[in-house]
Amino acid sequence: MTTNYVFTGHKFLEFVDSSKIIEEANEKLSSSIKIEDKKKLSTYFEEVIRNNPQDRYLLNTIFFEHIMYSRLRNIFVDRFNVTENTLEISTFNMKVKRILESFNNETRIPQALLSKMNDGKYYLMDMLDIKALGTKFIAGYDYTTSGDNVKTARFIFVQVVPRGTRIGYFIAGIDINFENGTCLTMIRNLTDIKDIENEKEVKSKKNDEENQYDDYPKSFNRLYSTVKNLIVEPLINLENIDVKSDRKGMYNLCSNLLHNLLGDIHEEVLKATEEEVKDSVQTILRKLFPNDSAFIKTNTAPLGMKIQSMLCSAFISKKYKTQDIVKIAKQIPLKGYPTRIKFISSKFSKGAAQSGGSKIPVAYTDLFHSLYTEFEKSSDLEEWSISWFLDFRNTNPDNCLVSQTTIYAKQTSFRIVFLQKKSLGKEFIYHVIGELNHYR
Repeated sequence: MTTNYVFTGHKFLEFVDSSKIIEEANEKLSSSIKIEDKKKLSTYFEEVIRNNPQDRYLLNTIFFEHIMYSRLRNIFVDRFNVTENTLEISTFNMKVKRILESFNNETRIPQALLSKMNDGKYYLMDMLDIKALGTKFIAGYDYTTSGDNVKTARFIFVQVVPRGTRIGYFIAGIDINFENGTCLTMIRNLTDIKDIENEKEVKSKKNDEENQYDDYPKSFNRLYSTVKNLIVEPLINLENIDVKSDRKGMYNLCSNLLHNLLGDIHEEVLKATEEEVKDSVQTILRKLFPNDSAFIKTNTAPLGMKIQSMLCSAFISKKYKTQDIVKIAKQIPLKGYPTRIKFISSKFSKGAAQSGGSKIPVAYTDLFHSLYTEFEKSSDLEEWSISWFLDFRNTNPDNCLVSQTTIYAKQTSFRIVFLQKKSLGKEFIYHVIGELNHYR
């Protein structure tokens, strides 16, 4: 009965900010519930369901979204053809039922809960406390529709893993949008996945023949592969990663941001020094290579550009503070500013530069300007970081708060890592993914 309800979803709590869930729930539920400890989500669940059982589904919906979009900071982005992957509701439900049947283990999941894991939407995070290592299950999933077709689908996939001193969950959130052809696999990196240290606990977990250690992922890359094989690919046909296109797209985005940010400054420095730099370079080259006019002619412009870039660096460091450059970016307005770049030059050599943190544009560093001419000739950006303005609708030009991400364009994946420690939020994640996909 509802009055005997006990919250058992404690293993999910490290993936959310409990106080934010309680705050949002009190705004949306039929009546707010006050508890002494605002971080005690288990107590809040029990009070809500004891007093307002009709709010249970809505509360679990909020819990589900916060698990999906708060702390799963490694996000793999895959794409698929919308037309070829249109799914009618009945077909989708049939496929999901097969997925659930393929790995739901009746001996490891209580029958009362297993019966709820059917082909209908469900949220069971508050009831699941699975301890059998290696167990895989979908803790919750939902979908939206448009006419007869599925519009979006979301899953929380869990695998039970050893965490050194305890048993915990390794979680992946899957967000599939059938209208824009995007599939997100969101994972929190766990660095403590290792055998249980307490031998007595290990033995107690091994007593049951069905409770043996199974193979389990120890890295987010492997969990990503597991999720693709078990859930994503049985539903849709993903496009192959085009690493060349991805890296070129990331270069174009990064380059556009830098050109817009530095354009006026470059123009000011160039206008003041162009003729003097050109004359000086030619004079020096004539002294070094008096009999090689072809070499002098070929190298005057490239050397001049490098000197101009270093003069621009000196000009910026003398006339601007870091926050001035950030304000320029916000007022243009840009979506953000690069803080680190790692590229391959036209001569196939690697170059890299980074600033001292999310609040410092890479354009403020001397190293960046020393590499700028090589970067301009590149079209291959395999790894870079960008600080995104949180006020992405630019409602307040003075609001320069940012969140930093690092983007990895690899041969087999396109991954974004959100570096902020605070909860992310669905809207901000969608904003970042949309901007990046626009250039891929």
